[in-house]
Formats: sequence, C-alpha cells, structure tokens
Amino acid sequence: MVTGGFRTAAAMEYTLAEGALDLVGLARPFILYPNFPKEMLNGTLEKVELTVPKTGIKFVDERGLLELGWYEQQLKRLGEGKEPKLTLSPFNAFTATMRSIIQKSFRKN
Repeated sequence: MVTGGFRTAAAMEYTLAEGALDLVGLARPFILYPNFPKEMLNGTLEKVELTVPKTGIKFVDERGLLELGWYEQQLKRLGEGKEPKLTLSPFNAFTATMRSIIQKSFRKN
C-alpha cells in the first residue's frame, strides 16, 4: 500500500498494473473531493489538485502543523455531513483542533 503523492488515475492504474502495490491510499484527495474516487473510476476526473493552506510562517509550514489541523477540520466537516470548506483559515482550523484536544484531556481527569 502507498498513500501520498498519487494525483492521477493513470499513475494509479499503471502502478497497480505493474504489481508494485495492491492498494492506493487517497486520504487527502478524498477529504477535499469526496466524489474523487467515483469520478476517477468513471473517467470524469483525471487529476486532482490538493489545496495546501499557506501561512507565511516558515517554521510552521515546514512541519505541517497548521496543514494537519486544516485537514483534520475538513474531515470533521465531512463527518458532520458538510462539504469541505476550502477557504477555511489554517489558523482557525489549528485553534479548533487544539481546543478539541484540550477539552478531551480535561474530560479524562
């Protein structure tokens, strides 16, 4: 299994056909484009472009801290039956993620 880096149906099909792997993980594309697998299989979508929130803060961007929170909040929206919000602020997403972590840790005590 490989997850990360696959963005085109052609690349996935080629790699699977060559026997290099048995499964392709599609976490981030699926989070942003819930119909991505269906559209790839029926040929209406060939390539997906990922939105990577930019913050302008090099230290944070290099470690993906805000990006991880941003994708987590998108996944939460999907779980609530909502569409992804591509304009979501990475700072607001990170704050919401941290708030959730803190609240859960206090509930355990």
